Amino acid sequence: MKFTTLIPTRFNDGRLVPAETLHRFMDEFTMRFGGCSEEGLTKGQWIDPTDATRYHDEAIRVSVVCDRVLLERA
Repeated sequence: MKFTTLIPTRFNDGRLVPAETLHRFMDEFTMRFGGCSEEGLTKGQWIDPTDATRYHDEAIRVSVVCDRVLLERA
């Protein structure tokens, strides 16, 4: 099976997520699922339902291919 997730590159307050934190995500995917693919940056936006603040995001798109038995871990 394949799953894809987005790892934000900034916190909601605009500060950059430290590079070492982003690397830890990639390392964790590799350790848990045997590997991952970084598919580049993607942009998007969302509205916080609690206060209607609109956020503009830039995130790293990451895909993992793994055995179906690991679905719960994903």
